[in-house]
Formats: sequence, C-alpha cells, structure tokens
Amino acid sequence: MIHYLLQIRKIVRSVRSSPQRRAAWLREVRNTYDKIAGGPETALMLILDVKTRWSSTHQMLRELLNFNILT
Repeated sequence: MIHYLLQIRKIVRSVRSSPQRRAAWLREVRNTYDKIAGGPETALMLILDVKTRWSSTHQMLRELLNFNILT
C-alpha cells in the first residue's frame, strides 16, 4: 500500500512541477470532461498531500479516484 502511495506522490509532484506537464494534464482533463455529458465546467489540478497530515493524503487519494472514475 505504501508503495502505491509513494508512486502517486511521485506522479503528482511530477505533474505539478513543470508548467508544460501541468498544461498537458489540464488539457487531458478538459478533453475527458468534454467526452462526458454533464461533466464539470473546469478542469481540476491534482492535489499533493502533506506527509504528516492524513487528511491531506485522504484528499489527494479522493481526487485521484474522482479522475479515475471519469476516465
């Protein structure tokens, strides 16, 4: 389980650290939302958690699951 959490953190950190990757992420999310009828109007950015706060880890995983359900 911890291995998966570390992988998710690595992915989120990678997307958020580069303006080009951030733009590519937002473009992909918008394209996915366009394919779904009634999808949200705005694209959401991935949330990076704070390792010492479990609530932020929960929020990061919840947002990731929301993106996974949409695809």
